[in-house]
Amino acid sequence: MSELQDLLDRGLHHYGLGEVKRAAQLWLELLAKDPAHREARRYLEYLRDQRPEAFAGIDEPEGESPEPPPPAPPQDWASNVPRGAEAASFDDVAPRGMAPPVGDPFDLLGPTARNPMIEGALDLLGLNDFEGALQLIQKAESQGQEDPRLRQLREQCEIQLLKLYEARLGDLQQTPKTKVQSSELVWLNLDHRAGFVLSLVDGTVSYDELFALSGMSKLETARVVAQLIRDGIIGI
Repeated sequence: MSELQDLLDRGLHHYGLGEVKRAAQLWLELLAKDPAHREARRYLEYLRDQRPEAFAGIDEPEGESPEPPPPAPPQDWASNVPRGAEAASFDDVAPRGMAPPVGDPFDLLGPTARNPMIEGALDLLGLNDFEGALQLIQKAESQGQEDPRLRQLREQCEIQLLKLYEARLGDLQQTPKTKVQSSELVWLNLDHRAGFVLSLVDGTVSYDELFALSGMSKLETARVVAQLIRDGIIGI
């Protein structure tokens, strides 16, 4: 990862945590290294407009930065992106590491409604980091943001994550078994969700049945089961 991309991503991380001052510092540092960086300019403009307190006590460089270069023409692949929640992953239609451009058929990012958290989620989706994108989206929702694009992005992330977890489980009709002794369970430090799912695993209940019995969403159950498998606690 380049130094500039690292500064951009770290800024998004701190913004997602609500640490807007640290995010502004990182993006200003990026802009000092590359004054024409469009994304850093865009994020800082949003902060100045929506979160001016982020710049309290920060000494910004004097003088005008050069204007960023004109945006690149739309990519041909954008016209082939399918619509709807069941759409293919971005990686299927866009170059790896590249989020959908402004004005693409998903219409998730419009030029008049910029939001660093949504843009950050799109960047993470372009890198196939669905968990990271979902965390940013949930953070935005917990702050009371009601942008309809958040729901679209969350659904996209959940679809892709569920596919990944189900691929790790394999045949959902298989019946997993506990692979550790009962006396060892007390030392595993499982949270209440993992503990409850584990209590349902008896060698006769299939993965599909675990989804129905867990009382959680299918995605959350699949995430817990995948972690139990990864940690060697259950298996076929």
